[in-house]
Amino acid sequence: MSGDEQFKAWAEIEYSIRTGEIAFDKVFGKPIFDYLGEHPDKARIFDAAMVGIHGRESDVIAKAYDFSGVNVVADIGGGNGSQMIGLLQEHPLRKGIVFNLPHVIERAKEKIEAACLSDRCELVSGNFFESIPSGADVYMMRHIIHDWHEDKALAILKNCHTATSNKSK
Repeated sequence: MSGDEQFKAWAEIEYSIRTGEIAFDKVFGKPIFDYLGEHPDKARIFDAAMVGIHGRESDVIAKAYDFSGVNVVADIGGGNGSQMIGLLQEHPLRKGIVFNLPHVIERAKEKIEAACLSDRCELVSGNFFESIPSGADVYMMRHIIHDWHEDKALAILKNCHTATSNKSK
């Protein structure tokens, strides 16, 4: 994860400090998630790194949050589905939605199928800057908002608000 692309982007940190813009975008001519969509080998490394860095949180979240009265949980920007797998295994009566970019959903599909959770987990591809699937009782985002400038973060949150009902959390 901290190899080729990241070193090249960090080498341009002065550009980011000076302009407030993202060095990765300058170096590679596109945002990191677009780049990963075009480089599946790098995307798998990214997925493994995210699970390696944040994976220990999954079980704790699934056990700590009170999911009573919850039927459907949507993981917005749910990555390769590892958080949802842990949650559905901990709460066998719940259903899930993993929402992410199409190339990410393809990787999540492999993991959800391997965990035998396809019947309880809907995989939805899309762009959270445009819309978010409705119908969940709980919407969660883990390590998502911090990736974006304020205007983009607000767009994600507004789309979550639009997708929710009066009873959603």
